[in-house]
Amino acid sequence: MRLLRDNASLTRPAHIEADLAGMFTNEDASSFAAFWLLIHRSRFGRSGTPATDCLVEHWRETGARLGEAARDRLASQVREALKVLGSGFLSAN
Repeated sequence: MRLLRDNASLTRPAHIEADLAGMFTNEDASSFAAFWLLIHRSRFGRSGTPATDCLVEHWRETGARLGEAARDRLASQVREALKVLGSGFLSAN
């Protein structure tokens, strides 16, 4: 099952996907419960409210914000690691 979201981004998935047949075949109740809780009607807001005012959108926005912060913190660490590796390669050769 795939639940699609209207999304202009070409780099990020715009859907929630689950293998319901696999969950039932393997009697994977915990995966089904997690999926059910994720796609439950209450996660998508009330009729007459803006689409951006629902839990799923709040989760998406929080994830994007936290992901950007993590990326920014990692960028300097990656630069430092590349400098160390480059220096090591140069000194070894």
